[in-house]
Amino acid sequence: MRACRWAVAAGFSLMMAAILAAVLTMETAVRPLLLGQGLLLAIGLAVLLGLCALTLRQDKPLTRRAKLGEAAFWLALFVLQAVLCFFAYFMTGWDVKTLLESAYALAGGDAIVDHYYYSLYPNNAFLTLVFSGVMRAFRGVSPGAGLARCAYILIVGQCALNTLAGVLTRRTALQLTGSRRLSWLAAVVYAGFVGLSPWLMIPYSDSMALLFPVAVLYLYAGRREKGGGTWLVIGLLTGVGYLIKPQAAIVTIALGIVEAMRAVSERRPARFVLRAVCVLGITALLAGPGFDALLARSGIHVRAERTLGPLHFAMMGLSERTGGTYDAEDLARSVSVEDPQARAQMQREEIAARLEAMGLRGLARHLQRKTRINYGDGLFAWGGEGNFFAERIGDKDGLLSPALKRAIGCEGDSASGRALASWMQAIWLALLAGSAGMVLAYAAARGDDHRRDLLLTLMLALIGLTLFETIFEARARYLFAYAPLYVLAGICGIRAVVIRMCGVCKKA
Repeated sequence: MRACRWAVAAGFSLMMAAILAAVLTMETAVRPLLLGQGLLLAIGLAVLLGLCALTLRQDKPLTRRAKLGEAAFWLALFVLQAVLCFFAYFMTGWDVKTLLESAYALAGGDAIVDHYYYSLYPNNAFLTLVFSGVMRAFRGVSPGAGLARCAYILIVGQCALNTLAGVLTRRTALQLTGSRRLSWLAAVVYAGFVGLSPWLMIPYSDSMALLFPVAVLYLYAGRREKGGGTWLVIGLLTGVGYLIKPQAAIVTIALGIVEAMRAVSERRPARFVLRAVCVLGITALLAGPGFDALLARSGIHVRAERTLGPLHFAMMGLSERTGGTYDAEDLARSVSVEDPQARAQMQREEIAARLEAMGLRGLARHLQRKTRINYGDGLFAWGGEGNFFAERIGDKDGLLSPALKRAIGCEGDSASGRALASWMQAIWLALLAGSAGMVLAYAAARGDDHRRDLLLTLMLALIGLTLFETIFEARARYLFAYAPLYVLAGICGIRAVVIRMCGVCKKA
């Protein structure tokens, strides 16, 4: 098992280094930037290396004032998020429009539920029901509230989830490193990168699922010996997260792999089986009979035979026309075959034909292109979906609203938009570079099995997410739900590099 663990750590670092190289060697950046990507990486990495060096000093005793300071920090972030979103939000198109209008209809508003859409994509039905519940409650205290006002309430909810994810990111960083100073650096990076992301303004699964992966990792990090209740909560978070966005369950799979390796090393299979039963039982209950019962009473009518299934997304993932992203021709191809078994057979044959046509070299080029699509943008492909800025909402004032809307791209390319993109890209590239140093963080945790398990879980989760997006449909925004984990990996890797550099300097 020791060799397997080291293989995961080394493999993760190599994977992140290869991803960074693929991004830096792009002929043109995904979006206009103020500086070249190499220079942005150098700036971001230099800043984080310097800040990490400052965190190596010994922590001061924890005081009540420090606890109040933490509460004030996160409250300020939440208020800032809610205010900025209020002045800048808009109504988008693509899938979000369908979800919001269907939820509004279920909440008693003047709209129509798109039953055909949910037959194709039943994974979005649960989130629609959550949205409809929030809208119904809001319309109860604000009768006649329109769709735009209801959408803002959902956005405020996303701000709260985003802030809570930041709290858990900081506390997980403390468990991973044992340094309160370093955990605060993670909090600051989170606030500047995830907490101020414009994706807050899009009520959809990418932002709604943000809490679940880091919450699972936090629970796993919290105690060395966890009772059955902890594993049941992990199962609950996994089940709900899966219903919102299937990728949210990847961190629990990673956790299960690490626990299995620990069980083999310690020769305690019974304990592992009990924990697995707790997690899998709750997850299966929620994602299976629980969801079916909820859907049956929801007012959303799903025809299971129309569901596209994972083979459809694997087929799209091999579309050279679109670089493995959404392909309208592939959608039409899948929808045209009504029988589920015949559709699956068609998809398998098309997948085999595309692999044969590509060959090994062609497949390698295609996967490199997908990697750049997935990882090439620190704004996670903001503005890239169809009819993104569909409906502008009137400016709330004559200064802040216009300025924010220019920065997020409502009016096309602008200097402030390039500044925002450059800010996010510098942090993102630095985090990718820092993640390549995770093998050093794993080596530095020698003798602390608990911390090493946490680091392995973090690395395996991001490996699993990368493989998922490499195999299936490519989308940079699909990585956003794991942004807190990328912050943790980047910060931990950079810290390990700084410690190693300090050690070399002392020896010299």
